[in-house]
Amino acid sequence: MRNRRETIQIRVREDEKNQIITNSQKCGLSVSEYLRMLARGYEPKPLPPIQYNEMMELLYDIRYALGDYDAPEAIAVLEETLLEMHAVLAPERRKDNGHHQNLARQGQPEPRH
Repeated sequence: MRNRRETIQIRVREDEKNQIITNSQKCGLSVSEYLRMLARGYEPKPLPPIQYNEMMELLYDIRYALGDYDAPEAIAVLEETLLEMHAVLAPERRKDNGHHQNLARQGQPEPRH
């Protein structure tokens, strides 16, 4: 763990404080980590529903089962779908121009539509 010794105290309204706490809880982060991510330019996202992991495992099982067949197009579509689903949940870094860059797609080709 990093040695964090510096503190910042800020004044906020009660509704702002409650919103920060609510947002951090939705993301499964402490308030400190939530604010550190925002300060580093990331936009934390809420945790997925519990069923998300089960669904992703099932889709990966299907993808690997397709490997036993001659189905390269189906595999490609499924892999792209898996990447897009993961990208929806990955934190985004804000770009200087105000747009967002999804960190899950770094180094990945752009999706075909």
